[in-house]
Amino acid sequence: MKKFLCLAFVCLFLCGCTRPEAPHQIKWVTRITADYQKGVIQLHRDYTNDEKIRTVLDYFRSLSPYGNEATVPQDGLYAQVTVYYSDGSQKVYEQQNDAFLRQNGGIWQNIDPEKGMELGLLLAMTESDESF
Repeated sequence: MKKFLCLAFVCLFLCGCTRPEAPHQIKWVTRITADYQKGVIQLHRDYTNDEKIRTVLDYFRSLSPYGNEATVPQDGLYAQVTVYYSDGSQKVYEQQNDAFLRQNGGIWQNIDPEKGMELGLLLAMTESDESF
């Protein structure tokens, strides 16, 4: 009986000495910057407002990239949107000619061109926040 109690005590002690798992760190978007160029039209946007951030994120969530690596023409429309997170990390979306998208320098994938046109309209209609 004493051996059992000693063994139980040692097991409980060791369980208490193990390092607890680190909680999942929650991160949130703190800022979005966007550069858009189509011919002579050039836009730069900087957003920290929650509603504006949500609008841009909703756009990218609505896209459904498909296909293997696409061949992308180097001329035409180009947009780069950088999402900054509270932990210092960032995600970069690049869109070319309303028909191609890549994330963080990955492979270019096709997107629906009609859906792709929405980014230019969104950025044109959503002014930068006043503090920038």
